[in-house]
Amino acid sequence: MSVEEYLFKQKTDLIESQKKTIEQQKELIAFLNKRIIKLEEEKKMFKKALAERNLEVRSNYREDRKRLEGEEPKIMRVIADLDAKGLHVVSYDDVVKAFHQRYNYGNYDTISRRMRQLREDGWLFSPEGEDGKAEGGKFSLKRK
Repeated sequence: MSVEEYLFKQKTDLIESQKKTIEQQKELIAFLNKRIIKLEEEKKMFKKALAERNLEVRSNYREDRKRLEGEEPKIMRVIADLDAKGLHVVSYDDVVKAFHQRYNYGNYDTISRRMRQLREDGWLFSPEGEDGKAEGGKFSLKRK
């Protein structure tokens, strides 16, 4: 075999090897493109499901908010009753205990959250301690 024939054979083998690599890469690209299309469809499906879930959560929150706002007058009644009994400064525990005695239900976190909301709305206030700062977790009826 001459040098030219040897070089020709080497180039031919190299070209065949490159053709195989190119075919393999085409197959990989086709597979990845199909996978991308499938993932895009799944992404749309998940976004739609998430949007529906988000609407459901928001509507549940609105319903809960209405129900929780209905608890505020009950909490105010309990605090007013405690105030009338001489307990002018009440804690979360005082109100939760009295609420349970009166209504036979109530969640500590919910009642304390509603009490903080009532304070923010100006119905209750937290009296100052000896250091001049509002006492955390202590509440009193706001008197006009």
